[in-house]
Amino acid sequence: MAVFTDTDDAGFKFDAMLPVDSPADAKPDLGADVTLAQTPSGKALRFQHRGAYDDIDATYEAITAYLDEKGLEARNLFAEEYLNDAKDSGDTNFQVDIHVFLK
Repeated sequence: MAVFTDTDDAGFKFDAMLPVDSPADAKPDLGADVTLAQTPSGKALRFQHRGAYDDIDATYEAITAYLDEKGLEARNLFAEEYLNDAKDSGDTNFQVDIHVFLK
C-alpha cells in the first residue's frame, strides 16, 4: 500500500505501508527509516482501478470529476491499495483500490 501524503505538479511524497494483523506489543528496532504506525483513518471514498498502472491517470481524472460533480473536497491524502502484483507498469490485469480521504 502507498499512502500519498503530499502531491503537486512538481511531484509527490508517499509512505510505503505493509499491513499487519495486530500491533506488536514490543517495539522492534526496524532502523531509522522504518516506523510502526496506524493506517490513516476518517471518511474516505474507495475507487477501483483495473488495468495497467500506466493508465491510472485516467482513473484519477475520473475521481476528480466525480468529486467536483458531487461537491466533495478531498484532503491531500490518498492511498493506493495494491490487490495483486503487476508484471510491469503495462500489465492490464493489475488491480488497485484508491482510497480518497475527505475533508
